[in-house]
Amino acid sequence: MNHSKQTPSRLAEAILSWFCKGNLLEEILGDLQEYQKDLVDKPSWKRPILYWFNVFQFLRPSLAKQLSGTKKLNNYGMLKIYFKSSSRNFFKHRLISSMSLLSLVFGALCFHLVYVWINNEDEMDRFHKNVDAIHMSQAKFNPQSDFEPLSLQMFFGMDFTQFTHIRSALMIHTYYQGQIELITENRDFNGKGCVVDSTFFEFFDFKLNNGETKNLLTNPSNIILSHEYAEKVFGDTNPIGRTVQIRCDQTGTYQVAGVLEKIPSNSSISFDFLIPRHSRNFWAKIPQEFILVDSSFDPIDFNNQIAEMGRANSRHKESILSSIPFTSLYLEHPFDLSLFEKQGDSSSISTMKFIAVVILLITLLCFTGLQITLHLSSTRKMGVKRVIGATKWNLFVEVMVSRLHYLLISTVMAYLLFSWIFPWYTSIMEIQIDRNYMMDLKSILIVITSVTGISAIFIVAQLFKVEVKEALTNKLIFLQVPKIQRLLTTIQYSVTIVLIVGTVVVFSQFNFMINKDTGLDHERIISVDFLDMENRDDSEEEVQNQQKNFQYLVNQMMQNPDIVDVSQGELPISSIASPASWKRMGSDSEYTSQNHMTVDTRYDDILGIELIQGRFFSDSLDRSRQNKVVINEAAYKYWEFSDLKDAKLANTHWGGEEDPWRVIGVVKDYHYEHLSNEIKPLILLFLQDNEEGFLVKAQPGKVMKSVSFLEQLYKEVNPKGIFEYDLLEDKVEAQYTKEKRVGKVYLAFTVVALLLSSIGLFTFAFHETKRRTKEIGIRKINGAGVYQIFSMLSFSFLKSIIIAFVVACPVSWYFMNKWLENFAYRADIGWWLFVLTGLISVLVAMIAISWQTLDVARKNPVESLRYE
Repeated sequence: MNHSKQTPSRLAEAILSWFCKGNLLEEILGDLQEYQKDLVDKPSWKRPILYWFNVFQFLRPSLAKQLSGTKKLNNYGMLKIYFKSSSRNFFKHRLISSMSLLSLVFGALCFHLVYVWINNEDEMDRFHKNVDAIHMSQAKFNPQSDFEPLSLQMFFGMDFTQFTHIRSALMIHTYYQGQIELITENRDFNGKGCVVDSTFFEFFDFKLNNGETKNLLTNPSNIILSHEYAEKVFGDTNPIGRTVQIRCDQTGTYQVAGVLEKIPSNSSISFDFLIPRHSRNFWAKIPQEFILVDSSFDPIDFNNQIAEMGRANSRHKESILSSIPFTSLYLEHPFDLSLFEKQGDSSSISTMKFIAVVILLITLLCFTGLQITLHLSSTRKMGVKRVIGATKWNLFVEVMVSRLHYLLISTVMAYLLFSWIFPWYTSIMEIQIDRNYMMDLKSILIVITSVTGISAIFIVAQLFKVEVKEALTNKLIFLQVPKIQRLLTTIQYSVTIVLIVGTVVVFSQFNFMINKDTGLDHERIISVDFLDMENRDDSEEEVQNQQKNFQYLVNQMMQNPDIVDVSQGELPISSIASPASWKRMGSDSEYTSQNHMTVDTRYDDILGIELIQGRFFSDSLDRSRQNKVVINEAAYKYWEFSDLKDAKLANTHWGGEEDPWRVIGVVKDYHYEHLSNEIKPLILLFLQDNEEGFLVKAQPGKVMKSVSFLEQLYKEVNPKGIFEYDLLEDKVEAQYTKEKRVGKVYLAFTVVALLLSSIGLFTFAFHETKRRTKEIGIRKINGAGVYQIFSMLSFSFLKSIIIAFVVACPVSWYFMNKWLENFAYRADIGWWLFVLTGLISVLVAMIAISWQTLDVARKNPVESLRYE
């Protein structure tokens, strides 16, 4: 609705013109226009609700066109009759009506639960008005390596001002938790901090609680907090103007200049505070770089222009420079960057869209099947109406009015149920979605309107085919169930069986990944950070104190009987390994991007890494940062080493070919990434720093006792800090959150699909048993027992399930195999899976039809013969 024009909606005007008296219409529309002017100051989401509420207040009998006084009923009178008739039919056929309502409510609810997730993914970062004009810089050091997110200004001296279509540039240094601290009132708080240029708010539209973001980052002494972090640090106190300190590789004192509104759930970027980049001359974290372009910017032409500009640097003669659209980073996630809190997945979105379509289809089939059953039982009534003068148009209006009952009731019920279940849904699914109340109502209303409308058109088309004579003699009640209803039931169960197979496969793959032997010992390993990052301005005395603290911590942990071993190094989980350019010395190969991780001399023992050649790092033979490496089997094969005697590697950043790294050992391949990836070459570097986190292995059954000890030790060394720890088992399992989430979705909506399909089958059985009641009475008189009758009826229903199973098996096998292709290591789809699915389908089907079939089979044959 366009409120700026200050005129009533055309739809509202049409409704009022059709319903209200002509002599009152002009005055009503004038009042409505005046009321609309009063809504200007109301929130935008509230205006249409209040406006239409006011419109509906005019739809009352005192303002309606003539209601009586003629022999022929007017429109309003006919509608009253249709509504009364529809209400009577609803309560007369309570069973089918209730099930129809249930199918609409659950169908709309489930569809909308999926839709809000899909919409959140599709709208990711779309609240930034310049999102399509943002690009990220990237480069690779030779044609064989992979692109890395690098600052072209910092590494290659790029001057973006020479490009007419680039409006601005931005660099962001990201410090995640454990790398930076905010200190206030003698308390230390971990957080995720971003050190940004003053142009940050030209790129990204994060809003302040109060005031404007313009020029806020130009003052080097300012700091901006997120809404959640401000509450964590300052509680209910106003933080504006408060002084805080920052400690990482730099230290500094800042003043809180602003607090942002809550970061939207559809933001892939998340942080706790923003620091002006120009407040210090140097920040140790490698920055990400973004450029803001105008509408005439051609990304292909730009990438061609800059591709070889980095080759002027003698160390990067084969480098290739490029850029990538910001909008592609979320779904494609070509880089693992700490700046981005979330990563999307196009396959998950496709899966969710498939589930949404399936739920909508099953809802439509179920509701239509139920309504077919209901209208078959009303054929005589329809025939009488046709005889006394009702036209096909009257029948059509009556059907549509009956759908309006379902529409209104189910919309309210589905909306209220969604409001109640939404917090639970987001918690179980481990997702963040901001509610949009008008979108929720609109989506639910559209789904229910579509289902009821399509089913109504289908039902009317069937009714128009019925002859008046057949309707009056009620022959249709005793006809066989229409083939279309059998077909709908079969399609419903086919789709449901596909979902059942999908659920079993997803959970099988999840359990396979969680339980697969990765080549490492993940059990009872605790990760904890004790010491702050070393400050670049620390005095020699402070460095010595840190060394003493480090030795004290190691001694205390090793002396604890509940602790088996202590090490330092990076956790072997996804996104931890860092890429760098390496090449084999003495070969014609070029530098390629390969993963490396930092370890110490106890790393192999604590994780159970198996050595197959050479040796691991040793305290007596090796020193930290010495040019020695240990590689895995994949790296050994990749560089085609035949002997470790002369095995050496060069790194573009650390010495190059003039100062190569000697390979001293080879370890057996182990999984350090998600199991969707093949094991890649890995280089282990001995880099030991006091501030690095510790890996602590506890005795069996002593994990939580060890955690309590570590907490006490932490408070002893960091009395102002907040103790935090991770269990390696939990971190490994967290890698598969996406698969776990998909499994939950499949399970939840498979249960709903089974419920809706069972409702459809129940009504199928209801009509079929009613139709064959007299036949069953005759069979019983001729000697048929309850078991024989039950078997005969059950088999007629189960034929549809068997056909559905035959159709669904190849379809589900194909789609699940396509899904499993995303994993380098996958569970097998065995024959048992389809047998299990078939048994579940038959069991649910038998439960759905047993009540009806047993009731008819046990009925007294005299009652059956009297039935009509």
